[in-house]
Amino acid sequence: MTEKYVNKVIVILGASFAGMTCAQKLRQLNPNWDIVLIDKEIHPDYVPNGLNWYYRHEISGLNQAMWQTEEEQRLQNIRCLFGLKVEKINKEDRELMLSDGSSVYYDQLICAMGSQAESTYIDGADAQGVLTTKTYATSQNAKQVLDKSHKVAVVGAGIIGLDIAYSLHESGKAVTLLEAQERPDFRHTDPDMSLPLLDAMAESKLHFFQNQKVEKITVTREEKLCLRTLTGDTFTVDAVILAVNFRPDSRLLTGLVDLSVDNSVVVNDYFQTSDPNIYPIGDLIWSYFKGLNSAYYMPLINQAIRSAQMLAYHLSGHAVPKLKITRATGSKHFGYYRANIGLTELEAGFYEDTVSVTYFPKEQYDLRIKLIANQKTGHLLGAQLISKENCLATANQLVQAISCDMTDFDLAFQDFIYTARESEMAYMLHQAAINLYEKRIGLCE
Repeated sequence: MTEKYVNKVIVILGASFAGMTCAQKLRQLNPNWDIVLIDKEIHPDYVPNGLNWYYRHEISGLNQAMWQTEEEQRLQNIRCLFGLKVEKINKEDRELMLSDGSSVYYDQLICAMGSQAESTYIDGADAQGVLTTKTYATSQNAKQVLDKSHKVAVVGAGIIGLDIAYSLHESGKAVTLLEAQERPDFRHTDPDMSLPLLDAMAESKLHFFQNQKVEKITVTREEKLCLRTLTGDTFTVDAVILAVNFRPDSRLLTGLVDLSVDNSVVVNDYFQTSDPNIYPIGDLIWSYFKGLNSAYYMPLINQAIRSAQMLAYHLSGHAVPKLKITRATGSKHFGYYRANIGLTELEAGFYEDTVSVTYFPKEQYDLRIKLIANQKTGHLLGAQLISKENCLATANQLVQAISCDMTDFDLAFQDFIYTARESEMAYMLHQAAINLYEKRIGLCE
């Protein structure tokens, strides 16, 4: 029987970063609302990096890779229904039919089911021993298989693929990393900024193969996995990890609301679907990307958190502007911190005349900063950093600069605190911006 409440009922489907963040913010803003959080996972607050941390010996078990404790959840007065699957959404009666036979009524439904790795173009991607690692359950399964495996293939050399390949390599596994494109993380990194990473990967003896698109995975008589690429090359391993093609998990919404051809959910500026009572957030939707002045699909934790908070404000009656993203990513692997913000030089060149600099400070810092700007106006379009020192705080400064439409001159001459040996990276960013400005106005090559 459907359970109804006196107060407004908000049901959130999915309790990872987007769902939990939205629930917490709604609870803060609306103490009297009934907030119900549903997830098919027992541990929806699992951090997807958990398997990396485990194989880097930073944690001893995946149960340590949670971003919130059960006690913290309990104290927030949020009704949590974990380990229950939603079988059907009845939008006419506004109720969810659950796997245990019960149903839950909602006034408004927030969908935060996230994304999943879909490799439909690979024949045999569903074979036993082909793994994904996003959830606690899939990571536990992967850990059981990987602990018994020595030769492992990772398909996809984006950030996720690079991280897991590095972690497994550090643990002593024989790792083969296969990338369909000519370089790792090609969507976010220009060729000149990939060179230090490629050198480090080669030095590590990791087996990296570029221009190798996997088309088929088969199980051999010896119960090994054989990957065949479009070039006809084959790789035989004990286990395979898929780190490609993350797509919105919008299956429950099919036929209920408008979807795009990629199965992302169509929303207005306030995350509302064609059904006025259903609101998707996080990896289910496209966001407005300032760099291209258009919608863009980018499943990132930071975007999930911000969309969740903004929706909570909107549902609580507070005016919020349209969510805009800069496409900011950061990582650490193969001895380098890496960050990419906005457009690459290759991307930006398709849309406008650009100018760029790649700044190399004193050699001992082992740092590269690349800045890309509009040739005429100097407005910053993108930035990339790679360093053996932690450069992520500097990367966040560049996120703010691009978000606020700063020019190369603005960045070069903004105030910054400089203390010898304490904030030298701030000075290096200042110098990189100076170099870009001077190049743009013709003072130097």
